[in-house]
Amino acid sequence: MYDTKRSPLLPREDAREAALFFVVAALCFLAALTGLATRAAYGAAESWAGQIQGEVTVRLLEGSAEDANDLATLLEGLSGVRRALPEDREVTESLLEPWLGTNLPEDLPISRYLAVSTVPEAGDLTRQISEAAEGAGFQIEVESHQQWANDVERSLGILRMVGIVALVLLLTIVLSVIAFATHAALLARREVVIVLHTCGASDRFISRLFEHRFFGLGLRAGGLGALFALLGAMLLFFAAKQSGDRSWLLPQMSPDIGTFIVLVMTPLIAALVAMIAARITVTRALNELY
Repeated sequence: MYDTKRSPLLPREDAREAALFFVVAALCFLAALTGLATRAAYGAAESWAGQIQGEVTVRLLEGSAEDANDLATLLEGLSGVRRALPEDREVTESLLEPWLGTNLPEDLPISRYLAVSTVPEAGDLTRQISEAAEGAGFQIEVESHQQWANDVERSLGILRMVGIVALVLLLTIVLSVIAFATHAALLARREVVIVLHTCGASDRFISRLFEHRFFGLGLRAGGLGALFALLGAMLLFFAAKQSGDRSWLLPQMSPDIGTFIVLVMTPLIAALVAMIAARITVTRALNELY
């Protein structure tokens, strides 16, 4: 009797696909790392913009601590102002320390600052604050933080576009690489394809063989790339935290639902892109052969 042991139509192991696996894994690593970094930077900038919105800095050009308290009381009476807190002289001196040093003379005239918080619905109260203070005899300068918030929002838009373009570019590269590998694999197994056609196999059946093959490859490579992206992102953000007091300005890594979505979607998208690339390439190649 003949040995009727069944074997797959496509070999399980292929040196060309091993190289393709590492290429796709590297591209998925870059794509997932880009997604994690973009999301973390977007979250940090959004948080920072939320903190400075509704904040106004008032500079009292001349006056004592009592004058600053009186001005704070006046501003808190305005509609739309949540609170007005005068800064201590020690706080102002600490801000001037990089330029003037320590142990400043007590009689050195230093402007006093007030941190004013407004309700979000009030809008820009710069003009109302200036008119009320000047009407009461105070000489002040008012700086709204809305300008900084607008700059951050514009930066967020640019950051979002850069992230999307980078991801689309990486997906295009994955599609091109897999299409090339699929075409090479099909040509290498041309005899198998001819035999299948002779036996009456449809183009859809042959295409499905390659689709399943490259779907699994994309899923495994994407999973490996996402895992290394998670480890790389954690390492980068941990190193960023070592920057001291300025680390709050930098992106922070947090294990939330957004991070989970990025890591899960990376292998799924890689698998779907691989399957679609295989289907298109096989269909086109079969049309050329027959």
